[in-house]
Amino acid sequence: MTLKSNILLFSFLALMGLITSVIILQMHKSTNDRLFHATTLLDGIRHSTDKIVIETQDDQPDIAAIKKTIAEIPGISRQLQNILPATNQSSTLIDLGVSFIRIGRVVEESFPGEILEKPLSEQIRNETGRIEEAVETLLDLSRQEIGRLQARADSMLVVLFLVLFSYIAGVVFFLFRMVIQPVLKLSRQVKEVAESNRMSIVSSYKNDEIGELAQEFNQLISKRRQAEDELILEVTEHKRTVQELRYSQSLLTNIFENSLPMCITNLNYEVINANGPYYSVFGEYAVTAEKKRCYETRPGEFCHTEMCPLTQIIAGAENISLESIKPDHEGTDRYFIITAKPFLDSDGELAGIVETFQDITKRKIAEKQKLEMEKQIQHVQKLESLGVLAGGIAHDFNNLLAAILGNADLSLYQLPKANPVRSNIQAIVKASLRASELCKQMLAYSGKGKFVVQSVDLNEVVQEMGDILEISRSKKAVLKYNLSENLPRVQADITQIRQIVMNLITNASEAIGDKEGVIILSTGAMTCDHNYLNESYLNESLPGGLYTYLEVSDNGCGMDKETIAKIFDPFFSTKFTGRGLGMAATLGIMRGHGGSIKVYSEPGKGTSIKILFPAAEDQASGMVQETPEFLPQWQGRGTILIIDDEEYVRSVGEKILNAFGFKVLLASGGREGIELFSEHSPEISCILLDLTMPQMDGEETFRELRKIQKDVKVVISSGYNQQETIQRFAGKGLAGFVQKPYQIEGLMTELKKVIDGS
Repeated sequence: MTLKSNILLFSFLALMGLITSVIILQMHKSTNDRLFHATTLLDGIRHSTDKIVIETQDDQPDIAAIKKTIAEIPGISRQLQNILPATNQSSTLIDLGVSFIRIGRVVEESFPGEILEKPLSEQIRNETGRIEEAVETLLDLSRQEIGRLQARADSMLVVLFLVLFSYIAGVVFFLFRMVIQPVLKLSRQVKEVAESNRMSIVSSYKNDEIGELAQEFNQLISKRRQAEDELILEVTEHKRTVQELRYSQSLLTNIFENSLPMCITNLNYEVINANGPYYSVFGEYAVTAEKKRCYETRPGEFCHTEMCPLTQIIAGAENISLESIKPDHEGTDRYFIITAKPFLDSDGELAGIVETFQDITKRKIAEKQKLEMEKQIQHVQKLESLGVLAGGIAHDFNNLLAAILGNADLSLYQLPKANPVRSNIQAIVKASLRASELCKQMLAYSGKGKFVVQSVDLNEVVQEMGDILEISRSKKAVLKYNLSENLPRVQADITQIRQIVMNLITNASEAIGDKEGVIILSTGAMTCDHNYLNESYLNESLPGGLYTYLEVSDNGCGMDKETIAKIFDPFFSTKFTGRGLGMAATLGIMRGHGGSIKVYSEPGKGTSIKILFPAAEDQASGMVQETPEFLPQWQGRGTILIIDDEEYVRSVGEKILNAFGFKVLLASGGREGIELFSEHSPEISCILLDLTMPQMDGEETFRELRKIQKDVKVVISSGYNQQETIQRFAGKGLAGFVQKPYQIEGLMTELKKVIDGS
């Protein structure tokens, strides 16, 4: 049966029980009402009897009232007959009626207003007594009946209560068993389903409404689970999509923020978005300014022209790339490669442009520096080429001068003093010496001149030259000194330093010309780093450290950059063509000393030239001792081997050595000299070796000679720097050095020192 059928059945039974209860209650009430009515009637009879008795006792009884009272008795008797059961009560009621009839007769026999006779009164009293007894009897019977009916009614009420209790208990049990328990179970299972991952409720219900409700719940749960699964899938997909979007956004943001400076400009030329690098270059003002049009915040040469990237994009271009110079947020011009592409809105319509700015400032600076470096390298190479050329010319010229000066010097040595030819030969010697000085300047320019290095105080050199410097300056130029105290000493050739000072003072005086001006000669010391030295004119890789400088400044006409680039070229002059080798020789001297030159000059403001010498490690003063005075009476002994590739040098050398008592062996090259030395080594006292020769030079020849005889005495002859030559042979056993073109006095002095050791 379904829950509905059960409910209908229980409802019917409840209705029947209710009807039965109502009937029983109604019956109980009706019985009580009848008994109560009978009691009331009996009380009325008693009252009537009492009234009759009272009336009969009166001297003048109200017969009419008595009759009226008696007339009411039959009606009351009939009502009692209808109310009270017939058994045991009918006779009493009859007696009661008879008694009232008798009283009525007695009363009727009397006349109104008369006094009842005693017998009649007695009869009435007897009859009323019987009425009293009958009434009492009826009352007792009524009470007994009421008690019996009350007991039966109570039993019926108990039964009714039990029936109602059983019904209510049944209904409660039914409701609990059929409704509440399944509903609670269903509720519990629904809660369990809600708190767990169960997909349905256990199907243990009857085929009733609760079961249908459980099935509906199962379907609802299934649909809910399905909806949850779909929602979870949708949420998962949404989360994945959001995560992908966040990743894409993060990726785009990282790309956007970590790429080149980038901005988006709308069609009104307003910058509407930009990345961090853009702010770093152009500043936040470029975007946040009230007027933030691109041509206002980052002006450039293409603004308001057909070359403007936005103008070109609007005209239909797809990709723009161009170089531009724009100021950054500090106002410094920077070079950029600007790349521009169309910026489209969501409908694919042109909304502006996307621009990237590749900063190529460093590259441009590097290219500029590279060009400057190439120019410097070319200049250095030119100087080196000129130096090599000058050195080669000086070498060959020295060899020629050696023959000329040697023969002339030998002629003067051999001719009597009174011989008139001596004046002519002396003129030749004088011209040769002047030519030799020119060779020395050429060698100085090449950095290979003859240096006699010693510890020098630049202040002392300048002070010693005071008189000659005063004579060298122009009349309207004032020479001032700014000499630093405790100046570090330098290792240098004092003669070459004097030449540098003279060149610089002369040039400064010429720059001032006929105008009034000031020349300042300064000395000092400074610590120079590698970068500072690399910016010097020589542009050679010099080590950083302490440098002592000599600086000559003037307020003359000054020089432009083109003039500065040429001042160290040989024979360059701003005055007239073929001025000489002054500054070129200065450059060579500084190269030979391992120093540097810094030039500062501007047209109309003057010039300052700073000469930098490496400070000497040993600051003790000292000078290289001059060679002892030549003694003409000294006569040599033994054999001298001359190795030189120039025939006239060998010839004049042989003549001079023969004149002083030496035997001479001649060799035109290194190989021939080695062979001659191998054959005549016991008799050879000294070897005069040329440094520069083809095929096998003097250094290689020296090594081979030392292999034959370790203590061989070799004197190098060269027109190049003595200091550099001595350093090349340091620790190798070189006996001496003689500068070309040599004269008799210098050559003999060096040979005497080597052979005699004095």
